[in-house]
Amino acid sequence: MGGYDGQVRQNTAERYNKNKNQWSFIQPMHHQRSDASATVLYDHIYICGGFDGQEILNSAEYYESGLNQWTLIPPMLSLRSGVRIVAHNHFLYALGGFNGANRLSSVERYNHETNSWENVSEMDTPRSNFAIEVLEGMIFAIGGFDGFNTISRVECFDTVSEQWYKTASLNINRSALSACVIEGLPNVKPYISERNRKEGGAGGNSKSNFFHPESNRFSLTY
Repeated sequence: MGGYDGQVRQNTAERYNKNKNQWSFIQPMHHQRSDASATVLYDHIYICGGFDGQEILNSAEYYESGLNQWTLIPPMLSLRSGVRIVAHNHFLYALGGFNGANRLSSVERYNHETNSWENVSEMDTPRSNFAIEVLEGMIFAIGGFDGFNTISRVECFDTVSEQWYKTASLNINRSALSACVIEGLPNVKPYISERNRKEGGAGGNSKSNFFHPESNRFSLTY
């Protein structure tokens, strides 16, 4: 969905059919956008924020695959490019990003029942282009760029108490990173290590971090 092709920001979107091993275009979005973020809430694909080549966006929309249709929802309360969104406990959360002047620590959430956004507790660290995941009921904001430096800081949000907590930092600074949660697969580490050995080399960092919630620490895998 969206992105930048080297010339213009895109409003096009594609979907992958794993049975046919084939990509096909779906209905284009209402807005061109790169540096946006997407997630799924109640079988709808939501995409929020980004940059259209001229302006930073606060617009948001969702896709219904059965209708092949995009629908706009009310805009976010803040302009956000390099934002991260995640669905958790019936809400859509939008965290951080860049508003054209500053990296943001603000957080807002969308209530699909009232079709409205509201501000919630801010992160301790302003950041854009970070990773986001839900682990054991907590929303984790991982690494990113704070406007001056690429950072290793990690914090998590308890949606019940609506408080942020600092957790162990990454072993190295990371921006424009990705993260995922793997449950019930204790032998994943050798597979990641093997991939890193195959993909390592010039250009980029092939090291991976594993977070261990029971001990609040990251370990580095080569």
